[in-house]
Amino acid sequence: MVIAVLTVQCEVIGNRFQRMIPHFGGVDMTTMTTGPVAFSTGVGEVSYRIKDLLEDRRSVAQWWVDLTMQLDELSIRLMTDGEAVWRGLSDQLRRDAPHMSSALQRIDAEKEDIESELFRVRMFAGESAGDPHRTHSVKQAVRGVLNRLRRHEERTTQVLYETYERDLGGESA
Repeated sequence: MVIAVLTVQCEVIGNRFQRMIPHFGGVDMTTMTTGPVAFSTGVGEVSYRIKDLLEDRRSVAQWWVDLTMQLDELSIRLMTDGEAVWRGLSDQLRRDAPHMSSALQRIDAEKEDIESELFRVRMFAGESAGDPHRTHSVKQAVRGVLNRLRRHEERTTQVLYETYERDLGGESA
């Protein structure tokens, strides 16, 4: 069995939804947060706080401090939250649905790229701190990494549901 959960709850930045998946193999799990990125609530919470900061019209010193602290927090959450769950799930998917291996490799590579991009954006924000002429460029770079993170989550969710549909009876191949 590929996904042995009763409910998979995925949080996509700005769009929270819940999918019901039938109970398989006697596994008694009611909710499982999955995904390499923002499927964990912590990443979503930090992303929302960053979006709020981007809407703030101030570019005073505290705004820069708050932004860089939230970017640091997002980076930590990306590297830690959900990582163990995602590793276990992706290992199971590789075993039970080997045809999805290339898609899973792309997801892993994309996550690493996003983490690197987030680091670069964080450094750019730190270097630009206090310069009102660079506020727009920093906000644009932060929005770019948040949008890329959201698209990554959507692709990850799509791979999980395609696997479910094909391998667990949602649709026949």
